[in-house]
Amino acid sequence: MKKSLIYIILAACIFVAVVFIPGLTGKASLKQGKDPADWLSEIILGNKDLNPEKTIYEPFDTIEILGNSHDLTLKINTKDSNLIRSNSVFNYDAEVKNKTLTIKTKNNDSYIALDINKPKMVISFNDTKVILEIGGLKTQKLTLIANEKTELFVSGRKEIVNATIGGSYVSNSIDSLYIQGQDKSTLTLTDIKSNIIKGQLSDAEMAYEPNIQTDSMIVNLQGKSVVRATDPHLQQMLGNLKITGDKIYFKNYFAGVQVNVIR
Repeated sequence: MKKSLIYIILAACIFVAVVFIPGLTGKASLKQGKDPADWLSEIILGNKDLNPEKTIYEPFDTIEILGNSHDLTLKINTKDSNLIRSNSVFNYDAEVKNKTLTIKTKNNDSYIALDINKPKMVISFNDTKVILEIGGLKTQKLTLIANEKTELFVSGRKEIVNATIGGSYVSNSIDSLYIQGQDKSTLTLTDIKSNIIKGQLSDAEMAYEPNIQTDSMIVNLQGKSVVRATDPHLQQMLGNLKITGDKIYFKNYFAGVQVNVIR
């Protein structure tokens, strides 16, 4: 038998095996519910807890997200207890150590909902592409830290259901919002209402939508950093934008229409 024919048959066998036994790729799969779909998935998952809801009993005041090239949607709500929920239970690992809840995502896009009962919270992101939904978060002070080329989109959009007119949306209110961005990270803010927003950027970029409602935004720029409106031609709800630090890459028109720039 010619070698070329052997190679063709071998390739066909591998293709059929991978299609009908997904576990050969190293990825586990589940049936509808919490049970492994096949024997290889059962081996891969081992003793992993497949419950989509996990109560977090250990105390923590910081959340650390360790990402990869895949997308993560993280929704955070204020509830009476601390709980993590996700149907992608084998796409992430979570543990609490030294009062830090670390969530490490793996090789697939993931959706994680996190219920917390904290008046103040620090959330750091490392090498992550993430949509952070904080419409249901009630907090006095929120600090967001973006490291290692993180792409962070922060939405405070909150749905209000009215029996007469149906659903509508408003911007969530946060007393104080603090932003830190470095290592070529990018951050975008939308649908957030805050008494004050402070930013510290080092070789990073922060953008805001016209619906950001705050009287004052104070941003310190270091290195090749810039803050800007997503569309400078539109009227903004931001009142004053104070810029400190390295201003070489910032231009006043970046702030948007009717924003008072203080340099």
